[in-house]
Amino acid sequence: MSWRRATARSLWEAGASRLLAPIDARWRAADEALSAADDGTRFPESHWDVRTLIAVFPAGSPFHFLNLNLLLGPTGVAFDRPDRLNGLRGEHAFDLQLCLEGEQGVTSYKRTHPLSELRYEQGSVALEMQGRGNEPHLTLEGGWPRYEIHCVQPSEELALTLVFEAKPRLQWWVRLPKLYSHCSLFGTLTMRWTLADRNGTLEVPALLDHGWGRNVLPLRAPLNRFRYEVLHLPNGVQGASLNAEGPFGAPLRTSGALHWDHDDKLSFECFHHRTAASEAFENYAGVPCQVPLSWSGSMRCAAGRFDYQAERATPARPLLGDGFLYGFEYQGRWHSNPRAPRRALTPPIADLGLFTDRGYAEQMGSAWHLGG
Repeated sequence: MSWRRATARSLWEAGASRLLAPIDARWRAADEALSAADDGTRFPESHWDVRTLIAVFPAGSPFHFLNLNLLLGPTGVAFDRPDRLNGLRGEHAFDLQLCLEGEQGVTSYKRTHPLSELRYEQGSVALEMQGRGNEPHLTLEGGWPRYEIHCVQPSEELALTLVFEAKPRLQWWVRLPKLYSHCSLFGTLTMRWTLADRNGTLEVPALLDHGWGRNVLPLRAPLNRFRYEVLHLPNGVQGASLNAEGPFGAPLRTSGALHWDHDDKLSFECFHHRTAASEAFENYAGVPCQVPLSWSGSMRCAAGRFDYQAERATPARPLLGDGFLYGFEYQGRWHSNPRAPRRALTPPIADLGLFTDRGYAEQMGSAWHLGG
């Protein structure tokens, strides 16, 4: 990159950051509880509404990660996949995505269905999909802070009962109700599972995300980069980070959070990700994309910083938009800030030194494309 291009990019990013600063201040919203309005389905008032359950299982478990994703109104540059809509219009469809990555292989499902196959109401959490034949059967019941999901996928001989209990404090990544909102609930997942002739019960930390928004990019300019990571850490700590860039590399959100105990949480306004090595995988459209094989990450706040070195541990699954889902293993260490404010929280990983654990990542965006 020439010095002129580098300077122009720096000026653009600085200008975009100043432009977004007043909006960013609004994102730091109250995070003690989720209101009924924000908990309920916002579709069709919003052009799309998505819920995602993510769990990372510890070493020694039969699984690495779970992603269960339901998207109403698969429209907008982040979700448009015309070849997968089966002749439907996005505003009259919903997309169901399941990926249970196991030590002995993956159980997955990805398909767009007509809205007539889903029972739901705007403003309500409850919904039901009654699958036909070998199609999945899915129900969601409850509301903040407790949710219960039943999912049966006959073609894979899979049955899941998922009970998620949210902790009091949540993470608002974005909160612009008229345009785009995205929050993560930290909590505990109890998963009763049957897969063919195997079964069991697992209790793990998990995240339940809810997002909704409007399609505000009439020029069809794609996201440049979207990367979302979920970390399983020792001593009951959960972590998550988001790195998002808009068209032309405009910074949208770069932050993270560590959550532990009942309601203790550290928010990080700075998150860095650097790829050390990568390899090519084809996405759903056959476009070769750069998928990190190893990388480093760092989340920083006034209390200190958390650094980690990661290596991808599973294949990249081309299930998310034009991108991928995958699991990884990492080595991490917490560094306390000796000048931290007296009241700064100290996470219960502070005295562990270097430790090893697992994580989950999802990525999409044109910056990862190698061609097409």
